[in-house]
Amino acid sequence: MPRKLKEQIHQFLHDYRKSVFELEHDSKKVEERHEQAEHLVEEILDQKFHYHFHKKVDEDRAETIQMIHNYCREALLPPVVNRFAERLLVVEQRHALALEFVERILDYLAEELEQPVDPS
Repeated sequence: MPRKLKEQIHQFLHDYRKSVFELEHDSKKVEERHEQAEHLVEEILDQKFHYHFHKKVDEDRAETIQMIHNYCREALLPPVVNRFAERLLVVEQRHALALEFVERILDYLAEELEQPVDPS
């Protein structure tokens, strides 16, 4: 591999790593991602989830099960779903940066192929 090509790919890789670090540590981007995750969590939790009983259940037991269901949806599920949503957004953003990295390398290689070879 020619030295110039190797240096350029190394520079692209450095830029990619710098972008990922900024993505994960810049307070403004972290705050934006947190807000996006909150909207995603609200959207997910607003969906209606239904369950049904296979046998007839008395009224007291149904009320207890409904209380457990409400507690899970309001207290236990939001932090778990929020963590999943934030991780999903990080992975999507890192994926976009990785695709940009690959595109930069391919564009550079295409430019190298278009340049005439110097016989000297």
